[in-house]
Amino acid sequence: MQKELTRLLQNQKGTYGVFVKDLNTGHTFGVNHLETFHAASTIKLPVNLYLYEQMAKGKVNPSIELVYRQEHYEDGGSKLQNDPVGSSYSIKQLSRYSIRYSDNIATNMLLSYLGYSNVKGYMASLGGKVIDYWDNTTCPRDMALYMSRLVKFTSQHPELGGQLMNDLENTIFNDRIPKLLPPRTKIAHKIGNWPPTGTFNDVALVKHIESPYIIAVFSKNTPGTDEAFQVIQKVSKIVYDHQDKLIEIDLTLNGRPLKTDVSPILSNGTVLVPVRIISESIDAKVRWDSEANRVMINKTGNSIWLQPGTTTATINGEDISLNTPPRIYNKRTMVPLRLVSKAMGARIKWDNDTKTVYITYS
Repeated sequence: MQKELTRLLQNQKGTYGVFVKDLNTGHTFGVNHLETFHAASTIKLPVNLYLYEQMAKGKVNPSIELVYRQEHYEDGGSKLQNDPVGSSYSIKQLSRYSIRYSDNIATNMLLSYLGYSNVKGYMASLGGKVIDYWDNTTCPRDMALYMSRLVKFTSQHPELGGQLMNDLENTIFNDRIPKLLPPRTKIAHKIGNWPPTGTFNDVALVKHIESPYIIAVFSKNTPGTDEAFQVIQKVSKIVYDHQDKLIEIDLTLNGRPLKTDVSPILSNGTVLVPVRIISESIDAKVRWDSEANRVMINKTGNSIWLQPGTTTATINGEDISLNTPPRIYNKRTMVPLRLVSKAMGARIKWDNDTKTVYITYS
């Protein structure tokens, strides 16, 4: 993943930084992840995290109302932009506006109440490395750190943390990390823009059903939104696709381990296996049709036609739909195990706790 992202980013105009953390394993990697970037509105993540920590400690009452003063005004107040000075809003309202709508006026009101230096000190206490008490700067590694803290906070305070998570999952800005990911994927994220330096950012918790992860993508000196958004979208899709392959699956055939040269993978709840090894293990034959770019599996009159990247398979002349298409992975054609085994007369049992597939064939 790191090599693929490095190749992608080194050919782009501008500078990009990426940091990824797998929440199952704790493994991390980064590209320019300690580079200093303008945080822009991603700063609203640690601001609100600090706010919620104070709520959990009983030091802040979310029902308290704050008064909008002239000094709070700033462009980008999509919810409060046209409200009159002197209006009042609860802290809970302001928090929601600052996350869901990225409202700058709401954020400024919260910062006046909390204290800008207190928020920065809190970021440092969490282990932030790029912190400037005068400028709004950060790095991808630090912003991923703050999202990790939110995950921990939510586990400790489900109701409070769930409120902030819900706002992050329902932001109106979904043009970067979420754009190319499967529509039903839950993503809690915060974007940020600072056009004077060609900066466009996004930090997210991607709740992949099997391999949840945190990703932060930051940029500077880019040509503008169109190109930067496309790059961030590509980075996000590359990471998601790799995470989609990370579940290690064990296979057993009639009670004995079945070894494969390429490990089986779990994709969207479907176990994919190398076609030739699984087919030959149940006495089926495999033929590759290079002209049609598809594979045929045949056994005693039963046949399956499968094509990588296609969600339609043909079993004994009848077309059926697949939830997960076959794919090429590590130069091997990976096919849905349950489909192949069932068509060829084998029985399948899945143990979710051990991530093991038990194949019975006679």
